[in-house]
Amino acid sequence: MANNKNQIKFNGSEYAWNGNFWYDTKTFMIPSTIIAENLTRELSKKLGVKPNIVIENNHAQ
Repeated sequence: MANNKNQIKFNGSEYAWNGNFWYDTKTFMIPSTIIAENLTRELSKKLGVKPNIVIENNHAQ
């Protein structure tokens, strides 16, 4: 796993949670909803809390 408490390594990529959404730390792309859900689950385990983040992947402007 990554060093930052809000970063998760998943499927060979590193993702960070910025408080609003997940993004790939190298490409800054937002992952698919299914990956975001997995990341949220993993971060919850890492922090020892229940997941209570609603994932919406509609960040298009």
